Amino acid sequence: MMSLGAPHLSREFFKFTKSLGEARSKQEEERIVLQEINSLKQHIQHKDVTRTQMKEYLVRAIYVDMLGFDSEFAHIHAINMAQEKDVVCKRAGYLACMQLLRPDSNLMLLLVNTIQKDLNSPNFIERCCALRCICTLLTKEMVPILLPLILQCLEHENEFVRKLALMAIARVYEFNPTCVENVNTIIERGICDQNPAVMANALNLLAIVLQFNPKSFRHLVPSLASILNQICEGRLPSTFDYHKTAAPWLQISIISLFGKLGAGDRRISEYMYEPLTRVMQLAQSGSLLIANAIVFECARTTAVIISNDALVKMASEHITAFLNSSSNNLRYAGICGLSVLVALDVGIALDNQMTVVSCLEDGDETIRRRTLELLYRMTNAKNVCTIVHCFIGQLKSCKDRHQSLELIRKTTLLCERFAPDIWWYIDTMIELMLTALELVDNYVLYNLVNAIKDHILVPTNDEFRNELWVRALELLKNQSLPFVLIQLASWLIGELASCIQQESFNEEMLLLLNFLNGPINETSSSWILTALRNVIICNGYELPSQVIDKLKELSSLECTTTSQRCREILGLVNSKPKFRLASNGFDFKDTFICDYVEAQIQNGAASYKRPERVKETIVLEPPLPVLKFEPYIPQQPLIFNSTNESLQETLEPEIILSDHVPKVWGPGGYPSPPHDQDDVQEMQHPQENSQSPRMNTSQGYSDTFESVNDECSETFDGAETKIQKTLAQSVNGIQTHTSESQRKMALALFEGLDRVKANS
Repeated sequence: MMSLGAPHLSREFFKFTKSLGEARSKQEEERIVLQEINSLKQHIQHKDVTRTQMKEYLVRAIYVDMLGFDSEFAHIHAINMAQEKDVVCKRAGYLACMQLLRPDSNLMLLLVNTIQKDLNSPNFIERCCALRCICTLLTKEMVPILLPLILQCLEHENEFVRKLALMAIARVYEFNPTCVENVNTIIERGICDQNPAVMANALNLLAIVLQFNPKSFRHLVPSLASILNQICEGRLPSTFDYHKTAAPWLQISIISLFGKLGAGDRRISEYMYEPLTRVMQLAQSGSLLIANAIVFECARTTAVIISNDALVKMASEHITAFLNSSSNNLRYAGICGLSVLVALDVGIALDNQMTVVSCLEDGDETIRRRTLELLYRMTNAKNVCTIVHCFIGQLKSCKDRHQSLELIRKTTLLCERFAPDIWWYIDTMIELMLTALELVDNYVLYNLVNAIKDHILVPTNDEFRNELWVRALELLKNQSLPFVLIQLASWLIGELASCIQQESFNEEMLLLLNFLNGPINETSSSWILTALRNVIICNGYELPSQVIDKLKELSSLECTTTSQRCREILGLVNSKPKFRLASNGFDFKDTFICDYVEAQIQNGAASYKRPERVKETIVLEPPLPVLKFEPYIPQQPLIFNSTNESLQETLEPEIILSDHVPKVWGPGGYPSPPHDQDDVQEMQHPQENSQSPRMNTSQGYSDTFESVNDECSETFDGAETKIQKTLAQSVNGIQTHTSESQRKMALALFEGLDRVKANS
């Protein structure tokens, strides 16, 4: 043993941790860990290993597991250590189980009995160890057997046991919300507990339950408001203070619960005005981050509940102080708070418009992202052009793929919702596709195609179609287009060819052919071939020889879709069928055939009757067998009734079936063989004479065996059904200097925003 500030550590353990800290490469670290694993395997297998040594070996195994190596060799020893009577060893065993085992491990069955025993232990430390293990390793199969024991721990006199029991109840509730029947009573008793730690865990349980049923706990709002007032008055012990702030985490929990309970209910929200105002007034005097965190949570709750003007004004003043701070953390919180408060009062954003513009050029990327989120929430029909321009500008400099996809999504939604006209929408989408390249998905393309199609089908939009044709040709002349723009330009050429009056479309076909000669994916080639087919039909099946050669070349490719389309186009060129182009619409109701149908019905034909739908039968599968944790019921001893009947009386009389059986033995011995002719004939044909009696006898035996089999099958089915039933059971203001360009940007961004509440 070595005395190095930790006298309980051995020399080998100290050498192992020191070697890991001095490792210069991943390979050297791996070699050290593998050497430690081999050493642990040898030491653990010794028969004379003491409990102190085994405890250290398990801690070293935890180190091995933390470094990403297999520690399965120590699993069973961790379970055995958890069964020790010594509390220190038991805690080490439970710690090893929580760190090494997984909830789906097969060895969890061996740990259930230990947990059950420790939950009934009079030693509160053992109960705490078992409850901590439940919070980490609980599974669905363990809930029915452990839940009653957990509920008993809620009545324990020790506050640590009650606190951990509430944590275990929260874990159980995550598995199955319906298994804890009296959860309302549990939460109410936990909130009224004398210990603030137990009360805090009850609030955490309440936050989980509110996700499923928020309206059932609105009667607790006055109690929560009273608790928050007591915290502000300093009635809690000083041990719960943090940087001279009384129980800040408890305050944040209660304020967060206010937002969930008071949403959409004015009567309940009125109970929250006084405590929220008091909390923000107390936090106003402090400049610590923890006080600012409480104020930020108050601002979020103010935006969710039905607030009054005084509360909204106080929250906006604090958010403005955050925005004017020199700390990036507070500025980030200010942007987040402004994003939620802008839904209540747009004037808050107008008061901070220059600060918002400066945040767009901030060096901190997180602040820029949150500013874009704020602008997204502020967009209207008047400032959409400026805000979308800001989004595309940020997209050009963004290097994060996920952030780029989010910017594309928001830009697309804003353009679809607030586009001033179709041309602005088309130009913006094309600019977005040129900027994002291949990050634009098919959803954006399909929405753009549908929007253009609605305007193409209008008969009086000839000017729109001609301008669109010119822009499509300009796109096709650019050979470095992304695939999504190639598809868009091809579709425009194919759809507009029948509406454009010109003598020849050879130039358009050659432009489409240029993309087929270059690197292109299968989807884009399908769009190009479809457009080429439409142009060939509009051109009277006349096409350049280069196009025919390319189609013949592509028709022999292994790609089924491309080759099939090419063969179809070549077949059209050879057969030259006549098509009626430029249809004004589609007849989905088949009105062209209505006259014929009516005439046939008048002539006596039967009208069409839709066949009835056959109801689908649902086959219910039997429930899967579950594990049984209860002990087996001992077999009851056999008890015989004492009666006066004798054995002879108990026995049933024996029945001897002797009819129609040939008697070959008699009083005089074995009879002599028959000598009569009749007897000889009877002996020569015994089957004819004895056939009927033997058949009757065998039939009687068959009936007897069938009745016995029926009784056995009923007994087996009942036992099987019984077995299945058993198995189923987270301010100092500074003055900002703005430039003329920033003022212009602010006027453009905040155009259309009036100082009027958005939501009362």
